[in-house]
Formats: sequence, C-alpha cells, structure tokens
Amino acid sequence: MRQSYRWPFVLLLSTILVGVTQMLYVPVITPLVMSWFFFVCPGIAIVGLLPVKQISIQVSLVFALSMAVNTLLAEFMAFTHLWSPTGALLLIAGISLGGAILQVWQSRQIYTKWG
Repeated sequence: MRQSYRWPFVLLLSTILVGVTQMLYVPVITPLVMSWFFFVCPGIAIVGLLPVKQISIQVSLVFALSMAVNTLLAEFMAFTHLWSPTGALLLIAGISLGGAILQVWQSRQIYTKWG
C-alpha cells in the first residue's frame, strides 16, 4: 500500500467499524470505537489534505481539528433545531469519507503530475 493511501484506508475502515458497532451495539467496544471516530477521524480527513510533514504537528492538528469540526457541527445542528445523534454521526462519517476521497484524488493528481 502506498504511503498516500494509508490515511484514507484508516478513515474507510473506521467508518465501516462505526457503522457495524452502531448496528450491533456491544457495550464495551462501542464507546471506544465512537471515541476514536469522533476524536480522530474528522481531523485525519482534514490534516491529510494539508502539506504538513512533521508528525508532532499532524497529531496536534488531528485532535484540534476534530474537536473544532465536532463543535461546529453540534452548534449548527442545535441552532437550526436539527439535532439528532444519528444525524451527527452520519455527517461526521460523510466528512471523513469526503476527506478520504479528496486525499486519494489529491495523491493521484500529484502522482500523475510528477509520476
């Protein structure tokens, strides 16, 4: 697997795992998977698009951007009276998968340009 496909693959697997654990609710595993998904995946979706190479900066940005995306989404849903936990999960999954698709597209653009 190429280096550029590592994070999109993690995002895809995380989204699938969240969907499965949401359907099969296992009391021990579900909170861990949901925590990983909400605290890390939105940030990975955004940081993977940025030209940041230092791992320490990437890790910091992943957590900060995840919290920012989750907060903005929750505020938007609350202010528009559209609050729904399932809806929030689906929107975060959409953001994560959208970021994964953009990362793959971005890496293919670079690969074909310089390849």
